[in-house]
Amino acid sequence: MFVPVTCTRCGKPFQVPETALGQLAPCPWCQATVTALPVSGPQPDAQPASAVPASEPLSLDDAPAPAQKPLAAMPVAPQTRQRTTSDRVTASEPLAATPVAPPGPEAPPRSRFSAATFAIGFVLVAVVTSATVFVLGYRSGRLPEADWIEFTPPDGTFTVAMPGRPTETEVEPVPEGSLAGGKRYAVRRWYARTEVWIAYNDLEPGLTKKLTSDPSRVFAAGVLRVARDREVARLQGTITKEAEVRRDAGWGVEVHLDAPDGPTVVQLALMAEGPHPRLYVFGIQGKNVTPTSPACRRLFASFRVSG
Repeated sequence: MFVPVTCTRCGKPFQVPETALGQLAPCPWCQATVTALPVSGPQPDAQPASAVPASEPLSLDDAPAPAQKPLAAMPVAPQTRQRTTSDRVTASEPLAATPVAPPGPEAPPRSRFSAATFAIGFVLVAVVTSATVFVLGYRSGRLPEADWIEFTPPDGTFTVAMPGRPTETEVEPVPEGSLAGGKRYAVRRWYARTEVWIAYNDLEPGLTKKLTSDPSRVFAAGVLRVARDREVARLQGTITKEAEVRRDAGWGVEVHLDAPDGPTVVQLALMAEGPHPRLYVFGIQGKNVTPTSPACRRLFASFRVSG
């Protein structure tokens, strides 16, 4: 158990063990070695060294006690009291610091992006994407599947698949081939730079009789050659390949061309039998057009003569 004592040198309090009362102890404040006396006890008056007679010898009983080792002392924190409004502040008395609450977390910075900014960004992305698709698809020769329809002319003589509603124009007669006038139905896609068409010329009655009695197809070959040369001149192309084809009860040729507007595949079919003897010419022209391309196969496979 510790007992509070007071330094006889500096007057400041400190604590020592209860067993060390009355013994020498170092002051933790001024480092002086003083007698540890309770705070309430009287402090002994210091006797001068001259009070002891120098001539009187000391007996063994009166010999001074051996010097004791100073005990370690514990400093006592000065007691403070709560200051009232009536107290006066002196220069030596420290002021109690007012506790300050630690700063809270900083609010996150407000985003500078608003709904309008995101809307503008979305529009820009859409514009760039559309422009990219447009550039990549321009003159590509691709015809979307959704654009194809089944077309039948007003007279109902045939049906064929076309990439949209075609435009009708007149076809001039060819007297040297015994071909009367006819019609042309064409769909032109300016974006894909692709054109699909089907045309026909009615056969003169005299030519029809010759074709039905021409097993060697001499007359038929002449008519197909005249119609082929007319189509090549119209397209301003150059023949790269030509082959014979059969179509139902008709006979004809397939011609591949290199033309200014792109590769071209044309079929000519001479149909001398039935209620409407005719020469049909249908084809497709555009970039990446080949006989095996989806658009080309769809056009040729869908052609049917009615009646």
